[in-house]
Amino acid sequence: MKFWESNHQSVQEGDMQFIALYKFYYQDLYAYGVSLGFNAEDVKDAIQEVYLKLYFNEHLCIDEKKIKFYLLRSVRNQLIDWERTKKDTSSIEEERSFKLSISVEESFIADEDDLLLKKKVNRILDLLTDHQREIVYLHFIEEMPYEEIAVMLNMKIQTVRGQVFKAMEKLRKLDSKDYFLFFLILYLHGVSTFK
Repeated sequence: MKFWESNHQSVQEGDMQFIALYKFYYQDLYAYGVSLGFNAEDVKDAIQEVYLKLYFNEHLCIDEKKIKFYLLRSVRNQLIDWERTKKDTSSIEEERSFKLSISVEESFIADEDDLLLKKKVNRILDLLTDHQREIVYLHFIEEMPYEEIAVMLNMKIQTVRGQVFKAMEKLRKLDSKDYFLFFLILYLHGVSTFK
């Protein structure tokens, strides 16, 4: 039995639940893959591959609370594995540059001010290192706990916490309007709590 099916569901109901799971996480997985620096088509293919493996793996047990972590990690690993195969190297992770680009258009401005605001937000994000951007993205936007980020990025929990602390220290040095803007954008992208 697949992990998303309960004992009382028909196969068809389980498949509908799987489709809902796919639709629910697709945009998050896509945004994360593109932010990792991979092209859109590779990201889409990696998402498809991860869901196919998930669908056909009868013995996979995933805690429902950790499904997002599992999917993000799987897409990341799939993309890195493909890149390693193409380049025949094991240092792909170090070469990748995490490009967190906030799309302000969908948030709250739909005119020419959008471009200025988007540039300002991305300038703020450029103050952070690649690792800090990825960790900030995973922690504040994807709302992942430090422990999951540490596993996902193969880092110590203390290192993850330290990177978040350093990133927040850099951001606190900003003009108060820019600091507020950063957290406003995070809020508008669905971040409701700060852990």
